[in-house]
Amino acid sequence: MIEEYGLTIKTVRLETPQEAQAAPSPYGVFCLVNDGKLLADHYISLTRFKNILRKEKLI
Repeated sequence: MIEEYGLTIKTVRLETPQEAQAAPSPYGVFCLVNDGKLLADHYISLTRFKNILRKEKLI
């Protein structure tokens, strides 16, 4: 879906406690970040994801 908008996704798996502590979100399960800006700190729906992309003018 994201490729339709010409965007790419990079996933990062946090392996150590130090990596989790340095993450942009205090929650170690999921976070959505764009250019260092935290966009979401929990799992989101497809609709919410699209709304975030529109708000950030990414689509």
